[in-house]
Amino acid sequence: MPRAHLMQFFRVLIVFLIIGYYTTWHLFPVDVLAQEYTNPYKGKPLYPIKIFESDIPVGNSSSHQIFLQNYHTYHVYCYGEWVDYGSDPETDYDIYVYDPEGELVASHTEAAGLPEHLGTTVDQPFFTPQITGDYSFTIKNDPRESEGAKEATLMVIEHIECGQLYTRNLKGKVDGEPVEGTSWAYEFCTDSKHIEVWIDVPDSLDMYEARLYPMANPSKNVGITLNGVPLALESGLYGELTRGYGGYNLNSTGFRNPDAMASCEYPGQDMLINYTHPDSGNTLYHLVLIAEDGEGEISFRVKTDFSPRAYNPSHTTFLNKPVSPVKIEDSQIPIGEDWTYVYSLTENRSYHVYCYGDWIDEGRETAKTDYDIYVYDPQDQLVSSHTESAGLPEHLGTTVDQPFFTPQKTGNYSFTIRNDPRESDGEKDGTFMVIEHVDCNTWHQRYLQGKVNSRPVTDTGWAYEFYTNSNRIEIWINVPDSLDMYETRLYLMANPSRDIGTTLNEVPLAWEPGLYGSLRSIKTPQATFGGFNLDDRGYKNLDAMASCEYAGQDMLINYTSPYKSDFILYHLVLLAESGQGNVRFMVKTDFDPPQISLIDPIERAYPSHEATIMANVSDETKLERVWLAYTADNWLTSTSVDMDETQNGTYGATVSRQSAGTFVKYKVLAVDAAENQAEVSGNYSVKNPTQIEISLSKYICNVDETVSVDGSISHGGALVTLNYTSTNTEVLRSARADSNGIFSDLYGLANFGIWKISASWLGNETCFGAVSNSESLAVSKIIPSLTCNVTAKFLNLGEKISVNGSINPPITLAQIRIVFTRHNGSTVETSEYTYVNGTFGTEFTPDSAGPWEVVAKFGGDSIRYGASQSYPISFVVEEKSIFNMEFFIYIGVAGATGAVALVTVMRMRRGRGEV
Repeated sequence: MPRAHLMQFFRVLIVFLIIGYYTTWHLFPVDVLAQEYTNPYKGKPLYPIKIFESDIPVGNSSSHQIFLQNYHTYHVYCYGEWVDYGSDPETDYDIYVYDPEGELVASHTEAAGLPEHLGTTVDQPFFTPQITGDYSFTIKNDPRESEGAKEATLMVIEHIECGQLYTRNLKGKVDGEPVEGTSWAYEFCTDSKHIEVWIDVPDSLDMYEARLYPMANPSKNVGITLNGVPLALESGLYGELTRGYGGYNLNSTGFRNPDAMASCEYPGQDMLINYTHPDSGNTLYHLVLIAEDGEGEISFRVKTDFSPRAYNPSHTTFLNKPVSPVKIEDSQIPIGEDWTYVYSLTENRSYHVYCYGDWIDEGRETAKTDYDIYVYDPQDQLVSSHTESAGLPEHLGTTVDQPFFTPQKTGNYSFTIRNDPRESDGEKDGTFMVIEHVDCNTWHQRYLQGKVNSRPVTDTGWAYEFYTNSNRIEIWINVPDSLDMYETRLYLMANPSRDIGTTLNEVPLAWEPGLYGSLRSIKTPQATFGGFNLDDRGYKNLDAMASCEYAGQDMLINYTSPYKSDFILYHLVLLAESGQGNVRFMVKTDFDPPQISLIDPIERAYPSHEATIMANVSDETKLERVWLAYTADNWLTSTSVDMDETQNGTYGATVSRQSAGTFVKYKVLAVDAAENQAEVSGNYSVKNPTQIEISLSKYICNVDETVSVDGSISHGGALVTLNYTSTNTEVLRSARADSNGIFSDLYGLANFGIWKISASWLGNETCFGAVSNSESLAVSKIIPSLTCNVTAKFLNLGEKISVNGSINPPITLAQIRIVFTRHNGSTVETSEYTYVNGTFGTEFTPDSAGPWEVVAKFGGDSIRYGASQSYPISFVVEEKSIFNMEFFIYIGVAGATGAVALVTVMRMRRGRGEV
């Protein structure tokens, strides 16, 4: 055979061998993924399997093996041109699923022309293997119902749920070629237009790209739906694009949407796809992950829910410190659901806990949100529950009548906010706030730490609240040498009396926008409310702040509010710069010192006794210390003693015994919690006591009558002063005591009255002076005797009578009243003064006849003599002589008459025989 013919023979033979090979491939179809070992997508559930027309003749079948993992979810579907919803479908493919052990686990025999549902069960859209291994999907062209063999696509891809975390081990290319673990793909569906894909890459792996492909949106007539799940646009599975859908591939050089992809620049670099699709509706996406170099396990999450509940599937928020507001978003807590905020709190501290905002609604006709709050301690024990009616703010004090929550243990406290399904009709937003409340005028302490690598850490900034009606405020901050503070700031947060903020349980609540940094100015900069923040670059009121220039520098905020008597809520912010340490701070609103008054201050003390100092001390705030300081050497040296409170507001302390002759000075001092100090001074002498006693020789006497005063004093040789005192007179006399302390004094008092007699001694350097007992002496006036005489007992009318007399003892120029009394009781009075010898005399001419009486009277004086009078003396005043003859006639007639009567009587007696 010629050489040319031989060459032509071989060419023909090769053509027949090729034709025979492909003819055999069509007659005995097998899984391409199982045969082509160079295909990097072999056996992986991520690649569409194309079934060409006549690949599976009527009555024949074709099997495809794919490696699946147990309990993973796979979307398995078979569709394409063979699907025909008309009245005369041509092709009927049935599908049978065998597990790695060859057991039939599912069969899908829909009617001719209908796509096969390949879920694990009838009502499930996805297939979930129970065993890990190669699963066989056998497609049989049903000879009973099928009349042809049209094209189809078998797709197996892992389905993932949005919001869940997944992991996948990937391996970069080898010699520049992809291997089995170089790429992987997943599907998910969502009606969210905004999608974020977060990919955490290990340091051992350098990723090439992550891609997102929109594959179907049945609402936009892109792709179809089977069992409620979109199926990918078939042409899009093979890389074609239709109105922005499809383009799917796993080739590093293949198509990708630059708005829906992310790439790595170095190993370990995390990636984020932030994509917003223009179309609404339930959309199917394919997520492709392609590695470049190295090997490692990535973790990823598809995020489509950007509500707080999506960010936090556990519905629990851990807050590292109780200083900042927490925003509760609309619909964050659906009716019947709850959200828990966890704070680390310190025992016996006071925390202001409140929840308010838009959900607070006291109207009657509106749909109300009812949040109830439950508080759990570190051991998860319920410590309080707050279930006010719908629309009312919750009171979160430890007890019903307390505005603040005081933990009994240190640890994590959980505040669970539940949207009460029984009473709530809404899911409105609000603010949950926990902040430590500090009392004014007392010291507090806080550990702070400066920035680390120029970034703040947990303890870099801290905040507190307080409220006061004092318009003057001073913030004192003591900074340790180990810490350099950045700033201390004061923020006005509420003034309910001016409709800024509100009040709950008589405590102001912050103006809500101000918690988030909003400002509300009232006329002057000093009255700007809100602006609260802990950012060193954030807003601060320059009139209400202080800063440090160096480590250890103390700070002072001196602020005066324009409001007087209004209760203002303030937030105090402490910001550290560098270093660390405990700062001490005090909010000072009390500028009045304590009030001190001595109780019965002592003036003397004896060497044998301690001296007790008592005082009343009061203050509007807590007294920090009350003490006694005293000295015996005019403050060259001194001693301090804390005073004990014996009863409410009464304090006492003792001074030790001192020697005689000591002069003690002392001070009672008090300082309150606001470091206002006051003092009151006193002094006393320490000497030996002195005792003086006296007695009188008599206790009743007359003027000028000598009385003996006898006494004793406890110190011999003392010169004692005797004090004789009456109403208007004081007489001082001295008496020297003998060596035994005995003394006496003889003295006659010249004035009448009650005299008080005592003895006293002024004392000396070592002995106190003293005053004796007081004795009373009754001194009576002298009652003089008074005589009065007349020169005649009878005198004629018109004649004078002489009267004379004397007073004894003799009193010179004593006024003597001489009283003449007629027989009818009427009187005539005259007066005379006595001579040196005490005599007196006068003449008197009576103006009527008859018996008279004369008496001399002395009225006494104011000092020595008492009143007295003489015995009365009688005399008779007769008429002149004419009156005497008549008198004798009367006598004669009377005598004659008497004689006649006598004779008559005698005769009568004789007649009776009596004579």
